[in-house]
Amino acid sequence: MTLPVLIFVGLDPITANGTNRIGIFVENVTAARTFCHHNLVDLKAGVKLALWTLPGAILGAIASVHIGNFWFQRILVIVLAFSTASLFSPKRAIERSERPDGVASPWLYPTMLGLGFYGGFMQLGIGFLFIFTLRHLLTKNLAHVNAYKTLIIAVYTLPATLIFAWMGQIHWGSA
Repeated sequence: MTLPVLIFVGLDPITANGTNRIGIFVENVTAARTFCHHNLVDLKAGVKLALWTLPGAILGAIASVHIGNFWFQRILVIVLAFSTASLFSPKRAIERSERPDGVASPWLYPTMLGLGFYGGFMQLGIGFLFIFTLRHLLTKNLAHVNAYKTLIIAVYTLPATLIFAWMGQIHWGSA
């Protein structure tokens, strides 16, 4: 929840969104490295998934920078409201850890593209969306899902961060 905090301390919403990417990148690179060290992620498969997110993440970051603070802030409020509401929704147990056929869903890669766009645009709550998607569309247990999630986020966050930096939307003193 650093994005709302950065806005609260005085950064405009888009600059806060860009600045937030520095910590996200470092956090996910560190976690992905640890998961790889413990053999919880197949690097080739993880990079393949991450590559599907790149076009979306680049377009999402560009859209985020160009949408303007007024509209970005409105979208942020809506996302925060849905995120807060989801905390109070009834919990459902996930009983199976793999798809019954043992094969990834054909919706996996198009969904990665869409998640890349959202992650490039806002990043808020993207980890939960990746966990849900990978858990239901890929044949991995929760530990592997988390490992893939961190690798994917680390890969697509770098070009998104570079776009924010290039457009002057990172406050380096707050990073």
